[in-house]
Amino acid sequence: MKSKICANIKETSINDMKIVIPYNGWYESVSDSNVLVTYSEFTTEKNKGRVIALFERKNESLLNQIIGSSPAYDISYIRYFVDEYPDNNILYYTNIDIKDIDSDGNNDIFLSLQTNFATRITHSEILLTKKDGRWKMVLPQPDLFEAEVEELNKKGYSLSYDTFVFKNPIDDKEDITFGLSHDGGVYITNSPLSGGVDLCYEISANDGTADSSLNSHYVYIMFQLKNGELVKDDNWNGGKPLILKCGDDFMNNKDQYWGYTQETNLWFYSSPNAEENQDNKK
Repeated sequence: MKSKICANIKETSINDMKIVIPYNGWYESVSDSNVLVTYSEFTTEKNKGRVIALFERKNESLLNQIIGSSPAYDISYIRYFVDEYPDNNILYYTNIDIKDIDSDGNNDIFLSLQTNFATRITHSEILLTKKDGRWKMVLPQPDLFEAEVEELNKKGYSLSYDTFVFKNPIDDKEDITFGLSHDGGVYITNSPLSGGVDLCYEISANDGTADSSLNSHYVYIMFQLKNGELVKDDNWNGGKPLILKCGDDFMNNKDQYWGYTQETNLWFYSSPNAEENQDNKK
């Protein structure tokens, strides 16, 4: 595994590599397909890095058939993070969750990573899914995410999150992942309108009324999981971020914000304010 990972990320001067195998099991609930999930930490003379790599068996060869052996494992997906000055508290593995969240017959992989900064802890939830025979990292579109953050900044809210860049060693394309701190997180929910799966990002925010190390509000942005992509769900809170004060009960009230647009009006599946929106309640 080490030699294959090093060859893929083109690092020839690795002094040390620690490989964690948090999962070795099925990813398809309707077949006997098997995947090895690995998360590695490595150091070189100049920097440190992290590697997410999935191993699957190669196609069966004639030799395998003759001697009755199983094909060898090879890397089917790999992304790496590298920085000149990361320490051991940057993006370390904490947990893995395997479940078929979109009911397509294939298990999806949630990899949980944690980063400890001087005064805060940030959590990164990375979703890996297989579509059309290829693995991919499912993330909110960075431009869309940043646009929402910019609008909230204009309203006086400062959001607590971090970005980490994982690269594809084949073409150097970047996957930007988000780390959520101050008790931020990601919720998996179902849309009562489409029947599909959504991921709601809970981001801590400060409007200036609380200490800078604390949060006064939470911002909720709902993304629809569609064909292996995360797109903004316009049928939840009108496609806008929801801002709640700390202490407000999000889980018991999140379903009140589902609705759909008809011409220029927003019609709610369940009205956020029954008295003011009784005519629009659906």
